[in-house]
Amino acid sequence: MTTQSLLLYLPIMLLSLAPIRGPIGVARSEVIVQQEKIQPEKVAELIKKLRTDNLADRQAASQLLGVLGKPAIPAIIPLLKDDDVKVRIWATIALNKMGDAVIPSLLLLLSEPDARIRSGVADALGTMQKPAIAAIPQLNLLLKEDSDAKVRAVAAHALGNMKALATSNVPELMLLLRDSDEEVRWSVAHTLGRMGVLAKPAIPSLVLRLSDPSTKVRRESADTLGNIGISDQSAISQLILRFRDSDLMVRGKAANALGKIGTSTIPKLIPLLKDPSPRIRSSAADALGDVGMSAKSAIPGLVVLFTDPDPDVYTSATLALSKMGEAAIPKLIPLLRDSDRSVSIHAAITLGHMGELAIPYLMPLLQDSDVNVRADSVFSLGIMGESATSIIPSLIPLLKDQDGLVRLRTAEALGNIGGSRKAAISSLIPLLKDQDESVRLNAAEAIEKLCCKP
Repeated sequence: MTTQSLLLYLPIMLLSLAPIRGPIGVARSEVIVQQEKIQPEKVAELIKKLRTDNLADRQAASQLLGVLGKPAIPAIIPLLKDDDVKVRIWATIALNKMGDAVIPSLLLLLSEPDARIRSGVADALGTMQKPAIAAIPQLNLLLKEDSDAKVRAVAAHALGNMKALATSNVPELMLLLRDSDEEVRWSVAHTLGRMGVLAKPAIPSLVLRLSDPSTKVRRESADTLGNIGISDQSAISQLILRFRDSDLMVRGKAANALGKIGTSTIPKLIPLLKDPSPRIRSSAADALGDVGMSAKSAIPGLVVLFTDPDPDVYTSATLALSKMGEAAIPKLIPLLRDSDRSVSIHAAITLGHMGELAIPYLMPLLQDSDVNVRADSVFSLGIMGESATSIIPSLIPLLKDQDGLVRLRTAEALGNIGGSRKAAISSLIPLLKDQDESVRLNAAEAIEKLCCKP
């Protein structure tokens, strides 16, 4: 397991180790220690259990070692060098569980010659439930002076967990972004991302990492530039270049980062909606959607993408427009009458994702003379789910519409919306004998949904 995996895995494992409460509110592990009077000589037995394949045994052993505290430290420390990564993880968790009382002992271990021990102890200090404030000076020293890049990266991560990083730490982190180990580069990019605007001086270094040979480093660097959220033209240009990345997640992270940076990205993104590459068009739409309502100048260009031949592109356009707010609705309502059914359907889906905001615009269309307009309006309302319960009385009469498509869409919508179940079910039952088989099937599915709703 890599350093990246370790950093991601530890918080999950720590959550799984939350004390299990007994009937009198005392953690069971503490009860066991008190009742059985576990002595330090029994530590060896617990250490063996850390090596078993049984997760419950490892969890219990780690919990008990953590409760034992200082007497267990000498037996745990060698495990930080173990070849089995799972053993190293559970040893770190045991140290983490020991709390404030063992911090002085752990601080002494930050000077150990073996880098694996320094790394494991720094990680334990950084993930304690109560921040190990006393460790901050030594962790800062490790970040600045330790000879091992992984130790420096873990120290930075630990300081980040304690919200103890400052702009003054950024130069050391920038150096680590150039490290030959991709796990170090990833970890440091992640740590900088948690600093937000304080990491502004690192923007040029992170921009360089957008071209990193490692996919995960490119992903994290893009994500971090978004978290910093400062409008830097070099960063914007390089993030746009990542739209051509071979990795889907890198493209997505780049788009999301541009959305977080905000309105200054709009002039560069709108022309990309016409780019020959579907990847570019789709990513540009995603980014504009993440900018949100401030990107209303992009609405006409996004609407054009409803006819795009690439599914990713028109899906991105649909989702982007749904985030544009009320300004987009007047552009979308007329599209429900478009002769191109793909356009009208995408407009209906977009309006549906807008939720209650679109309801006043859709309600008059339920009585429209155009069958497709009625059906698509009902379809939009059905997408809204429970947020459209107020319009159920207006939908029920459409179950008797002369057109089968409208009846079908109405049955489907009532099943999705829920609410007023008794009235909806009683109105749907006659449709079980509808002459149109599709209507009968949708009515049956809607009734089943309504009956199963809590």
